[in-house]
Parts: sequence; structure tokens; C-alpha cells
Amino acid sequence: MSLAEPEPMPLPVPVLSEAERGKQDRSDDALFYAEPRFVQHLDGAFRSRLTALTPSGLALMQWCWT
Repeated sequence: MSLAEPEPMPLPVPVLSEAERGKQDRSDDALFYAEPRFVQHLDGAFRSRLTALTPSGLALMQWCWT
């Protein structure tokens, strides 16, 4: 039994069109980043579970450079 070589895939394979890669909000990015904002990247259920794992009185410092 012999295995045939697979046909090579034509490259490049377009994933997104130019329009799909464009910004939805065309306003100046500086407006968005002008004010610092508090964001949470974890949902409430996960934050609750994580909080339950940490000892009472734990001090935690997070550095942010962006």
C-alpha cells in the first residue's frame, strides 16, 4: 500500500478581506487611550473563585506598563 503525496495548498490563503481587517471605530485611537480605565479580564464567577483561594489580608501589587 502506498500513500500519495497530498496536493500542496495554494498560498497565501486569504483569511480576512481588507475591509474585515479595518477598524470599526475610525475615530482617533488617542481619544480611547486618553483616560486610564479599570478593566477586568476575568468574569465574576472566576474572580469569586480566585478570591476564595487567597488568604485573608493578602497584599498584591500588579504592575501595568501600558
